[in-house]
Amino acid sequence: MATSQSHGIPEEFRREFTNTLEHEIQQVKSKFSGHIKIEGFNGKSKVFNSMDSFEFEPRVGRLPQSAPSGVTLHARQLTKVPFVAQKIFDKFDKENLGDLGLPDSETIQAMKMAFGRLIDKHAAIAADGTVYGGVEPFVTAIDMPAGQTVPVGYKGPGVTPANTGLNPEKLIAAKKIFALNEIDITEQEICLSIDPQGEEDLMQYVKSAGNDVWAKMISAYLEDPTKKLMGFTVIVSNRNVDAGSNITKCFAYAKNSGIYMAPEKLEVEMDILPTQQHALQITAYATLGFMRRFEKSVVMIPCDRT
Repeated sequence: MATSQSHGIPEEFRREFTNTLEHEIQQVKSKFSGHIKIEGFNGKSKVFNSMDSFEFEPRVGRLPQSAPSGVTLHARQLTKVPFVAQKIFDKFDKENLGDLGLPDSETIQAMKMAFGRLIDKHAAIAADGTVYGGVEPFVTAIDMPAGQTVPVGYKGPGVTPANTGLNPEKLIAAKKIFALNEIDITEQEICLSIDPQGEEDLMQYVKSAGNDVWAKMISAYLEDPTKKLMGFTVIVSNRNVDAGSNITKCFAYAKNSGIYMAPEKLEVEMDILPTQQHALQITAYATLGFMRRFEKSVVMIPCDRT
C-alpha cells in the first residue's frame, strides 16, 4: 500500500507545471497585446503626467518684455488589478493529472486561452472606460468626449441618420477625427478593433456596392486580412464593448498613445485539499492594468447589431 506524502506535491511536479504554464503564457497571442503600448513599473500604480501643448507667437519689437505662461499639468493613473483563476481536480482524474505539465495539456491550454481573453476584454473596456487623474490624489473621473465618437447612424454627410452597422463612411469619419486631432494615419499605426459582425457588414457592403472605390478597398482587405483596411491595422475581436440596445462599440486608436497596458504578472500555486479527499487545486494569480492615455488618440465607432 502506497503512503501519501503529507498532503504535499512533489517539487519537480510543481516546477514542471509552473514553468510550462509561464512559458505558454509568454506565447499568448491575444488580439490586442501586440498592438498596445506596454508600460512597465514597480508597485500597484503609476501616475502619468502630461502638459498643455506649446504655441509659438510672433516676437514684436526689440527687447520686448518677457511674458511666459504657466505650464498646466494633467495627470492620470494606471492601476494594476488582481485576477484569479482556480480549478480543482478529483484525486482520480488520472488523465488530466498525468498530462498536467505538458504544453498541450488541456489545463494549460485552457488557462492560456483564458489569459488571452482577459487581456482582450480589458483592453477594449479601457478604450471607452472612465480613467482617473487630475490633481492629487488623482481621483477625478475623465470620460470620453462626445466628439470622439462617430454617430451610430452615420452614413455620410447629408444622409438621413438611421442606426447602421459598420460601413466605409464611419471609417472615413473616424479618420477625419484623427486628422482634426493632428494624428496622421500615414505616420503612425492606427488600429481598428471590429467584431465578426463588423467584418460581415463590410462583406455585405462589397456585395451591394459593386465596383465603387470603397468596395474595392474593402475587398483587398477581405481577400488578405493581413493588409490594412483604409489605412487601419484591423483587429477582429469578440471583446468589443457591448453598449446595450443591440449596439456594439467598435473603436480605433493610435498604437503608441491610445491604450496603455501594465505588463502581465502571473503566479501559480498548487495545493492538495485533504478536506476534499486530497483533490488537487491549481490557482493562477495574475495582475494586469489598462488605461486610455489620450482621448484624442481613441475614436469610438458604435454599430447597430439588429
